[in-house]
Parts: sequence; C-alpha cells; structure tokens
Amino acid sequence: MMTVLRTRALAVALTALVAAAPLASASSLAKPPAAALELITPVELRQHVEFLASPELGGRYSLSPGLQIAARYLASRLESYGYRGAGPNGSYYQPFDLVKKKVKADASSLKLTVDGKTTAYPYGEFASMSPVTADVEGPIVFAGYGISAPELNHDDYKGLDVRDKVVLLAPGVPKSIEDSSKLKPEQSGAGAAAAHGAKAVISLPPLQYSQFVTSPEFKTFVLDYEGIGLATPAEAAIPSVFLPPAPANQLLAELDLSLDTVWKMVNDKASMEPRAIAAAADLELDVVNESTTAQNVVAILEGTDPKLKDEYISLSAHYDHVKTNAKGQIYPGADDDASGTAAVLALARAFTVERPKRSVLIIFHAAEELGLLGSAYNADVSPVVPLDKIVVNLNIDMIGRSRAEGDQDKRKSCLGLLPISRQPAASIQRNYRT
Repeated sequence: MMTVLRTRALAVALTALVAAAPLASASSLAKPPAAALELITPVELRQHVEFLASPELGGRYSLSPGLQIAARYLASRLESYGYRGAGPNGSYYQPFDLVKKKVKADASSLKLTVDGKTTAYPYGEFASMSPVTADVEGPIVFAGYGISAPELNHDDYKGLDVRDKVVLLAPGVPKSIEDSSKLKPEQSGAGAAAAHGAKAVISLPPLQYSQFVTSPEFKTFVLDYEGIGLATPAEAAIPSVFLPPAPANQLLAELDLSLDTVWKMVNDKASMEPRAIAAAADLELDVVNESTTAQNVVAILEGTDPKLKDEYISLSAHYDHVKTNAKGQIYPGADDDASGTAAVLALARAFTVERPKRSVLIIFHAAEELGLLGSAYNADVSPVVPLDKIVVNLNIDMIGRSRAEGDQDKRKSCLGLLPISRQPAASIQRNYRT
C-alpha cells in the first residue's frame, strides 16, 4: 500500500512539473502522458533503492568508494535514458573541492578568566565545528543573538564595541527576524562578529544539545570530529567554539543570567541586552587541513521548444549518506535518501516519453550530510545552468515513509514542491538548498 502511495505521489509531482509554471490548482494542471506514468513502477523504485542501500556501497559516505559506485550507477541510468552530461566537458559529474579540518587536541585549549580566576579547558571539553588555526585572547562581550541586520529591524551590534574582542553569542533568533533564511553570512554568527572586528566567537549550547554536551560521548565525538567544507577562496575567518553548560553558566553569571534563563528567552524569541562582561578568553586552536573532492551527478534532457528549452525544470535529491562507524556498522540510507534518489531517477525516465517544452535538469547532490555542500557548490559557486533559468525545482528527500490515509501528521510529508519561478537568484539559492 505504501509503495502504491509513493507511486501516486510521483505521478502528482510529474503532473505539476509538466505544467512548469507558477504552481496552480490541481484542476488546472495539464495531465502527463499515460505512457510516462506507466513507467513509474514499484518494481523500478525498489530496484534503485536496493542497489543504492546495498551493503556493498557501505552507506554512500561522500568520501568513500561506495559513493563513487553510486555516482556511476546514476550516471549510467541517465545516459541510458537519453540525457546528456551537464558537467565539465560533457561529463555526468560536477566535481568540487573540499577541505577536511581536524583539531590537534593536545595543542588546543581555552582559558576563561572570570573575577580574576583563570580556568583552563582542554579541547574536548569545548569544541569547534568549523575550526581554524588561531591564537587569540581578549575581553569578552555578550552580543545577544549576534545578528546585525538593520534592514530587518534588528542589530545586536548597534553601539556595541567588539573590535579585537571575543564575542559570546546565544543560539536562536529574536521575534523581529521572521525568516532567518534571509540573513546573509555576514549578518549572523561568526560572519557578523568578524564584520564588526571581533577576534573570536564563543557560542552558548542550544537546549537540544544540553544533555549530549554533558555526556561521556561528547568528548569522544569532539576528538574524532573532522570538519568538512567547500574549499572556497580563503576568507578572513575567525575561530568559533561552543561551550558546555558549566563554563557557559560561569560567564552568564556575570550578566546575572543562567543557561536556563537564556534558553527560555530563546524559546520565547525575547530580546537580549548586549553588553560587556567582566571576563576574558585565551583561545588556542591548532588545525590540520587536508584537501579532498566529491562530485554531484548532473544531466540535461533538452526541451522541444526552440525558445523555452533555455529554461529548466530541475529535479534534485542527495545521493550520499553517512560514514560506517568504527565498529563496522553500516547505515544504508534506504530512506535518507536512496528513496528520493530513486524517485528522481523514475521521474527522469518518465520525462523522456514525451519531452517537455522546457529542458529538464537532473542533479544528484553529494556531501549533503556534511552540510549541504553539493547543493551549496551548485547554487553559490558554479551553477550547472544559470539559476535565473530554473523555473521550478523539485527536491525529494526521504519518501520511504509515506503517511497512511487519514494521517495528518505533517512531519511525515513525503514530497515538497519548491516554486521558484520568476524569483531573483538569491531566492532561488535559498529554495534550491532546502
């Protein structure tokens, strides 16, 4: 029954995409060819999922041979359907460079001085998820949410001197920021702090991580962690670390606050008063960098209309999953996201029965589990096609668990249409990466 529901859902998606215009009511959409619908079968979907989630592929971690096998499988399928490669030199692959960053724990530490007393924390008792080599010290300033967006009617840095200082930030956003996706990198977090001259950022732990950061597993996770990001041109990055509850409460006490109080304010999206703290920080991070690569799988089916073929219907899914753990346990990723990948393959094949007027762009993203890196590369660094030529994007993620009839739990929604027609490129980038 669930497979039938998923097949019907794909038929609905195909119907909407055939229209390829700003989404209208279902009754006004053109019907797809019957022969195209007949190609989308439970048997085909299962075959794709079973191959991609097979033990031999080891979970399809982005930096593993298993993902390369999956990429070749996807490319060969698209080639057999009649799609041409959309990558460099007509390739079906869009390679992108990554950098792995690992902190040398024995050469990294954080010292906090409060009321004249200095406490040293070895790496593992604090952490950095985007580490950069650093040796900085300075007085600490609390900057609330750390958001500087005057055009959105909020600026925590207004009248606050953070130059050559260490900024302490709370998680979350205030009520005045209705849509945090509109914030630019330089308007929040370390980006905003750097833009105002700060040396480093210390972040308070979010409530949802409070138990984990006090567990024995936290230190093991931190010491084993490798930060992986796009190898973009070097920017003036500043170090950013986050604290467990004990030292966080020590700093907040100087503001007559506690983590519990801050968490309640974050939950209520209440305003916070940025101000200096009678405390200082001395941070040392020694980071080892290693270059590596990953690749998206990209292909195009040319449209039939001489003019409209320069516009694109985009179908996307991420085909990577996560790393096999130290005990050899594989996380197959059948639902996340072999299911969505199989759906995109099925839709790609269905479009070849009667090619639409607009061209069809298929893109399978790598490194999604590492931080949406494959889609970020295509959206922000080197788009396969101009973003303003994409009239609609359908990104499919985790449709292996459909809702039973009558189940209204929206968390189980299996498909999300992202209408981006006639929107500026910046809006397309935000929608494209979701």
